[in-house]
Amino acid sequence: MAETQDITDRMDPANQELKTELEQVWDKYVNQARTTDPRSSFQVGGYLADPLHPGIPTHFEIMEPLTYVGTESYQDNQEVLEVIDERCLIDKNNQDAIIVVGDQQTFDRMMHLKRMKPVDYKHIVPFNGEMHFCAHMAHAIWRLNYNKFLMWLVATLKFDKTCKDDWSVKTWSYYDDFLFIITAGLLQYLTEVVPADYLGFSALRNAAQNNADLLMLVRFLQDFALPYLEVRQLVRSTSTLEMRRRMNLYYNLTLHMCRTEKANKYLYAIVCVQAVWLYHNAIPSLRKVWEGMSTVSLRGYRGRNVAIDHLCEKVNKYSKQIVGTQATEDRIKKMVPALNVCMPVEQYYFETAGGPEAEEDGEEASAKKADRLATIAEVVKVLKGVVGGDWMTASRQKDDLTFVCFASARDGRMPWEMVEEKQADWRRYVEANVEAKQGEITM
Repeated sequence: MAETQDITDRMDPANQELKTELEQVWDKYVNQARTTDPRSSFQVGGYLADPLHPGIPTHFEIMEPLTYVGTESYQDNQEVLEVIDERCLIDKNNQDAIIVVGDQQTFDRMMHLKRMKPVDYKHIVPFNGEMHFCAHMAHAIWRLNYNKFLMWLVATLKFDKTCKDDWSVKTWSYYDDFLFIITAGLLQYLTEVVPADYLGFSALRNAAQNNADLLMLVRFLQDFALPYLEVRQLVRSTSTLEMRRRMNLYYNLTLHMCRTEKANKYLYAIVCVQAVWLYHNAIPSLRKVWEGMSTVSLRGYRGRNVAIDHLCEKVNKYSKQIVGTQATEDRIKKMVPALNVCMPVEQYYFETAGGPEAEEDGEEASAKKADRLATIAEVVKVLKGVVGGDWMTASRQKDDLTFVCFASARDGRMPWEMVEEKQADWRRYVEANVEAKQGEITM
């Protein structure tokens, strides 16, 4: 058995690789905003070119589903793993190991079973589902910044019907889109108002110290919004060793957000440590599988990969559609595997008749894009009116934060200060959780 790899220093908030990553991400998006023609508004979050993508869908097989089991119960998860054993180890040429990907709850249950029965589950290697990682990262950001900034933006931009003070993964897409919109608006505002000499990562942070409003904008972008945007784009890209190296850095960043009382995502903080530990302590052949398969292509379109748990969610959606309202056990077991035929046929239809890529040029997509651009322009306009339309105004001495909707929110720590407070004892926390994981991968 290989020597256990210590990942403690990889979770150090002062990790130099992480600092370099955040600075490079900042420079990338600031330069994009600066070089965008003012007549064609700046956006973020769109699908990017992916030269490493093979241009074909990832092959996958949908097996007969289990019924009357869920992710909440340890017993149900045990039953699922036993069926996976039967189908994959016995039916599929007796492989030596099985990688199982799931959301936080499933991941936690599998880790528990490995601790309780290490011999029985030595061949089960859980990896964290990274669609859910994106959603939990966004949720932590939302909770940390809502009272100090995001509530004001939601009200000002009239998004209060779709964006609430708290939410669940099921409604994540609304908040994902909102974060993309305001990120684009904030970047456009800063690149229009801030002199080029001050647009560097550290230079702008230092220059913003005297103005509470400007500092809020800068720290929100640097500490929260741009890291989230980059994670979203990484998960859409082809899975590679470099992509995995960078994703692990964002587990470090997200760990410290989730540990705060405001974010209140203590279980997901543990997952962040577990995910990095498991990757570095899997045998090389398993790591290579994860490096090459953590994202997959549902339709073969470049720049539109999804995490494996996102693929599972899409299959769940298709399953509900094909089963319909008559959800009997026999019908579920018969109809869901039929997706192995229906989904490729649908893809063939899209390739010949024009699918999601063609829809981007349609009237509905154009209207949606116009709405987004109008909202981004509104963000810039509002910020110029509140923070200042020129550098002298935006950088003037100002101690009170404008972006609060009720008096009690003016007091207390800022979002990044809450995170920094938790970072103070990061080593003790990581070592305690790493120690609990020793021996969970025994192959």
